[in-house]
Amino acid sequence: MNSSCTMREHGRADAPAACCRPDSASFHSPAASNVGGHGSVWRQSARNTLICLLGCTIGDVGVVVASWIWFPHAPMLLVMALAIVAGLITSIALETFWRVRQGHPVRQAFSMALSMSFVSMLAMEIAMNLVDLGLTGGHRAHLSIETYAGVLALGEIAGFLVPWPYNAWRLSHGRSCH
Repeated sequence: MNSSCTMREHGRADAPAACCRPDSASFHSPAASNVGGHGSVWRQSARNTLICLLGCTIGDVGVVVASWIWFPHAPMLLVMALAIVAGLITSIALETFWRVRQGHPVRQAFSMALSMSFVSMLAMEIAMNLVDLGLTGGHRAHLSIETYAGVLALGEIAGFLVPWPYNAWRLSHGRSCH
């Protein structure tokens, strides 16, 4: 038997991942919850979204800081594209690491991280970078660290709020078990 959850096994008593078994405290089935009114789905999806946000932020901020230090005149769209790619990579790596720590084999953990979180990560990255572009006008080199920290904070808020409803919807329909 597989040692990790696959979508077709979600909700079965013999699902290999405990979080996907109906008797698990973290299991959410479409019949047991709805996105509009079930608070635990929103709480769990908020937690999942924050984990994803942490991964995206690590990659994003790493590229921004590197561009400030070594390439201060790099075109903003290039920096944004690299930040999105780095954010996706670090988010997938963090999600994979988290799943491996839960006992999933690396290959399956990586596959799960990609299949359950990629749309969320992409929406998050785009939201964060659009806030950055909108508030800085594409000119970060002249910003103080304090000013950019404020821009980053607003981007983080957008990066959380944009994918959160999608993550809650997926969780409430048994399409995610983290």
